[in-house]
Amino acid sequence: GATWTPSARVGTQVGSLDALWYRNGRIYAGTTAHGVYVSNNLGASWSQFNTGLTGGIGNSQLWINDFEARGDYLYAATAGAGVYRVQHTAPVAWQRFGTELVPNQAGDVNDIQLAGGRLIATGGSNGQIFWNDLGQSGWTESFLNNSGLLPGLQPSGIGWTGSQVVIGSSIGSYCSAQGQSPWTYTGPSIGGLLESRYANRGSELHVALNRGTGVVMAKSTDHGSTWTNLQSLPTYVYELAVQDTTLYAARIDGLWVASIATVSVPDGTPGDRVRLAFSLDGPHAVRDRARFRHGLSDPQHVTLRVFDVAGREM
Repeated sequence: GATWTPSARVGTQVGSLDALWYRNGRIYAGTTAHGVYVSNNLGASWSQFNTGLTGGIGNSQLWINDFEARGDYLYAATAGAGVYRVQHTAPVAWQRFGTELVPNQAGDVNDIQLAGGRLIATGGSNGQIFWNDLGQSGWTESFLNNSGLLPGLQPSGIGWTGSQVVIGSSIGSYCSAQGQSPWTYTGPSIGGLLESRYANRGSELHVALNRGTGVVMAKSTDHGSTWTNLQSLPTYVYELAVQDTTLYAARIDGLWVASIATVSVPDGTPGDRVRLAFSLDGPHAVRDRARFRHGLSDPQHVTLRVFDVAGREM
């Protein structure tokens, strides 16, 4: 991420790209109101690929919110027409996947994610979650409040830690071991949310909680069961991603990074129960000033020293 090269323009009429997916040299770009574009040369040129994207009301099948892949199939979540899929190894035409998401507001699928072998999709604004296991042709409905439709409860954002599915909503996060009922509300309770974005590293889960007044960054170290608010920012986060020990935040003001490495005291040494968490909030690379955060798992006296790359104490 130190340097960037722009691709060719994705369609002359396209104003927004809301989803990207890459595999074996081919990039799929999901757009707002113009469907899917494909590049086979890393963005040097693009061609529209909307064959089979039909049946939506008001062209909602051409509003692509998210992509996910399972096996040889790529799934596209739309803003009103449910989910479509195509065999990405030999793409011919999109086909609507399941009819359960179509009849009502559930067709507005904000997010879709693979959790183990199970596809999880958020649908509509009534607290509905849908899941599909490999080999099944349709979707099974679930409810965040474990009972039925709850108008106004908008699911957005899906996290998967290997043992728990975490769904964001307009009031906070819900957790489920299988992505189906029962769901458990885990917060954090910080008021009305527009959408949430998750990224995980093992059992550690990071979330950007977008509100009308900015974003709250929070972290869970127990698969989403409890949360710690880290900082509030006057910005908006469209996506989070983790690679190794770096957290990437695609914000309204650019791409930002933070280190999420956790340093531990070696076992068998004095104070070996103490764990030190250390992160750089940005910017990166540092030219003038940088802000660091550190935290201890238990009260303890410590000495913190900063060195440059040559090993000199600063």
